[in-house]
Amino acid sequence: MRAKRDSARADGQPPDAAFTANLVTAFADRLAELMGNAAAETAGRRGEATAAIIALRHEPGMSIRRLADVLRIAQPTCVTMTEQLRETGLVDRRPGPDARTAALFLTAEGRRSASKLLRARHGIAERALSALDPKTRTTVHAALVSMLESMTTDRVTGDHICRRCDEVSCPDELCPVERALRPER
Repeated sequence: MRAKRDSARADGQPPDAAFTANLVTAFADRLAELMGNAAAETAGRRGEATAAIIALRHEPGMSIRRLADVLRIAQPTCVTMTEQLRETGLVDRRPGPDARTAALFLTAEGRRSASKLLRARHGIAERALSALDPKTRTTVHAALVSMLESMTTDRVTGDHICRRCDEVSCPDELCPVERALRPER
């Protein structure tokens, strides 16, 4: 491990782009690791199963095909995953709008699990943000909004970006992903 150093340039110029990109990826990796660990501790699950639980909280009755699209996983993989969630009492499968479609709903235990997952995620993000003073936090907020808007290219991508979001904290009218998808942009 290297000694801690000040990353600001003495000449006042912006930091090197490659250095900044490396910091972003290191931060994203660490955040993903902490989120994965929290999901394992909170819900006993990792990966897209936790995303499925959160996504179904916000869109009850989603079909397996729709959930597979949101998670960007193969439909057979989604069938297996949702069956495992059903067997553990987190998801309920009900008849969908036609004979070939199943509608997925969280059980009461699934809703509790989704709430716990979101609280754990929020706590990790809050811990990271607590290192920032209010002015820097505002700057980071604006930067995140800009970056999320620029990374949202279509509805499927937007749904995938937001698959683990707390949509109560980030309603559609404030969500940068939703704003990027509005036709008036």
